[in-house]
Amino acid sequence: MNNNTSSILIVLLVIGSMLTIPTQGQTCGFGCLGLSGFYGGYTYQNYKTDELNKHLNILLEEFNYSGKKIDFSQGNGFRIGANIFRANFDTYFITAKGYYQFLSEDQALSEKGYDGTALFKSTLQLNHWAIGLDLGIPISRFFNWKVLEGGLTFYTAELNNNFNFEGQLVESRKYQHSDVNLGYFIGTGLILNIIPDYVSIEGGAFYNNVSIDNLIDDDGNYFYGEYSKSKILEAGGFSTSLQLNIGVPL
Repeated sequence: MNNNTSSILIVLLVIGSMLTIPTQGQTCGFGCLGLSGFYGGYTYQNYKTDELNKHLNILLEEFNYSGKKIDFSQGNGFRIGANIFRANFDTYFITAKGYYQFLSEDQALSEKGYDGTALFKSTLQLNHWAIGLDLGIPISRFFNWKVLEGGLTFYTAELNNNFNFEGQLVESRKYQHSDVNLGYFIGTGLILNIIPDYVSIEGGAFYNNVSIDNLIDDDGNYFYGEYSKSKILEAGGFSTSLQLNIGVPL
């Protein structure tokens, strides 16, 4: 069993333990039968892409480029999702949720020569679905603390490389990963209840674990070479998110 599989099993055990927290002695407050709703927000996420950066910079050297280096390290983008339900008790609450995260990063380099200006642009997209649970406690009527939030992520990956000269596209390559890449996230956060049970602002900090192997283009060409073990994404990292929640009591 590899380390990633073991880590995912640990996260599943943590989520399972959240579902089995004793409710004896707890009484239901407003919305105990459930609060559903939708949310939208924005995320910044760090990751490790040393092999990708190295490969792209070698490629640029072959085109005699000697300026700034490619350095993919942090993606950002919008998140849309749903709080499937939130069960409220006297001293804690549990929320089941799911979301879709748009995550991308652009790197653009240009160099002027005697005969014109060359531009290289590379875009890495790491969009993904996620499902998870959080366990929180009310601090006051207007503040809640998400003590623990964890879940599973399902990543897709796409890399677009474009070469331009004097504003004209010379070459364009799109590489994709044919499989969904399973990962996990775990973190904590705070909720500010603007209108309790209806409108809130939620912020979180998380650790994300995911790795993505080689990519392939439409012609069957591998980005690193068919038998290479190099990865596009070697490891996840820390992320922060801020979102607006709209609740609907059931």
